[in-house]
Amino acid sequence: MRSALRLGAGLAWLGVIVLAQAFRDRPVRLLDTVAGLVASLTQGLLHGAGVAAERAGTVLYVPGGFRYDITIGCTGLLPAVVLTVAILASPGSTAAKRRGLAVGLPLVLAVNLLRLVHLFWIGTHTPRSFDLAHTYLWEAALVSCTFVIWLAWSRWAAGSGQGVGVRLASPPRSCTSG
Repeated sequence: MRSALRLGAGLAWLGVIVLAQAFRDRPVRLLDTVAGLVASLTQGLLHGAGVAAERAGTVLYVPGGFRYDITIGCTGLLPAVVLTVAILASPGSTAAKRRGLAVGLPLVLAVNLLRLVHLFWIGTHTPRSFDLAHTYLWEAALVSCTFVIWLAWSRWAAGSGQGVGVRLASPPRSCTSG
C-alpha cells in the first residue's frame, strides 16, 4: 500500500510538471521572481569570471552584442523537481531522503548556473554554437547530471542502512560464463 502511495505521489508530481510546461508562457509572479534571482546570480558569476554582462530584469546581455532571456525553463526548477520526485518516490528512510534533497538540490541548481554562465560565454564568443549547446548539449548534460545525483543518492542510501535504495540489476546466472 505504501509503495502504491509513493508511486501515486510521484505520478501526481509528474502531472504537475507536465501541466506547468504546458502553461509555461503564462506569467506567474513568483516564477518571474525566481527567474530574476537566477539572472542576478548568473550575472554575479559572469562578473566574477571577468565578463561584463549587463542585466535588465531577466535579460542578460553585452551592450551592442549577445543577449539571452532567462525564462522559468532556464532556472533549474524542473530538474530540481524531477530530482525531488525521484528521491521521494524511491525506497529509503525519511532521514536519507532529507539528506539526499539537502545535497542533491543545491548540486542540480549549481550545475544549472554553470550551464547559464557557459551558454553566455558561448553566445559571446561562438554565437553559431549557441543553439546546439543550449538545445542539445546542456539539456542532455543537465538530465544526465540529475540522474547521476539520484543514482548516487540511491546507492548511498542502500549502503548506509538508511533505506533499500536502487540497485542496478546483475545479469542472470545463465548469461554469465563459468
